[in-house]
Amino acid sequence: MVYAGKVLYKYKGTMSENATITINQGTPSITGNAFYDCKTLTSVTIPSSVTEIGDKAFYNCSLLANIYAENVTPSICQDNTFMGDGLEEIDIKTCILHIPMDSKGLYQTAVGWRDFVNIAEDIKIPNFTISVIVSPSNWGTVDGGGSYNQGTTVSLQATPNQGYIFHCWKENGDSINNQTTYSFVATQNRTLTAVFVLIDVVITPEPISANIAWNTIENAQGYILIIYTDASKTQEYARFEFNSKGNLLTKSGFSHTITGLTPETHYYYTLTAYDENKQEIKTIESDFTTLKTTGIEEAETEEAKFVVYPNPLFNGKLTIETSPQTPKGGFKDGIQLYDLVSKLVGTFAITGEKTEINIGHLPSGTYFVKVGTQTAKIIKR
Repeated sequence: MVYAGKVLYKYKGTMSENATITINQGTPSITGNAFYDCKTLTSVTIPSSVTEIGDKAFYNCSLLANIYAENVTPSICQDNTFMGDGLEEIDIKTCILHIPMDSKGLYQTAVGWRDFVNIAEDIKIPNFTISVIVSPSNWGTVDGGGSYNQGTTVSLQATPNQGYIFHCWKENGDSINNQTTYSFVATQNRTLTAVFVLIDVVITPEPISANIAWNTIENAQGYILIIYTDASKTQEYARFEFNSKGNLLTKSGFSHTITGLTPETHYYYTLTAYDENKQEIKTIESDFTTLKTTGIEEAETEEAKFVVYPNPLFNGKLTIETSPQTPKGGFKDGIQLYDLVSKLVGTFAITGEKTEINIGHLPSGTYFVKVGTQTAKIIKR
């Protein structure tokens, strides 16, 4: 068989008596006239990957007695795909069309297939396992792995955690796709790895401030951070310079909170790393928008009639310690948790002077804990 890329173009050569042909899995289509006049062909297996068969592809295949069509959804055909000239054509009354279970209704109404009389639903659809790996394991998540019938479309979705971005899909060590959504037809067992990388700069905006964190840049002796109020970066709002040995230096990078910003306002920034001679090594440019105000009157934790800890929160388990004067059974609304846009994201009963709640399922960010009339802000990392 002659292929043009993955497309089956033509059968070439002399076909043996009572020939049986199995077309390669992964073949997307069979061109017109591919098996024209192959009069000794008695059996052909068409894999689930074939979605289209051209006109007269099996024209005059008069001895064709068994067709194994493995696709649950019939391949697109023409009325003359399996026809012929008089006595030379396939006998559609005796030729057995073997198809997957529970697909007879589809074949009986499909062009090119609907004329077959002898249809046998006797093909068991193979099942394949699509395994997914996240690398590094805590930098993101992947949905879509599992078991799929042969010919089924698999759609994998990679979602980075805060502070990271999706890089690529890898298989057997090779990069095969760089889109967060990767779709393909299940034809074999596969193991795919979603690779995530650190973001150079992470912005965490709040209504009147924004925290900017960035990864250290190799050989940098210092950094200059400039905040602008316009896209052309001519209106400078604030400028910060950092020494490589300054207090902001951490193992993973720098972090700085800019205060005095206006809620719901778009800002732009440049972050420049420079060497010992004040020569630029790298400049990162982007933008961010501050959030709208919450509408919740914030009470500092230490002034409230309850205490929340730990703050910041890293493991998802938050303890709310209320005063002994808390009414028996707690306040009517218990413990309420709001996000930055005043949306109620959780309500919990007060179980005693110390109540532990788990908010590990919530994304990282700023939240407000409300007990009675008092509110305290927490940061979830």
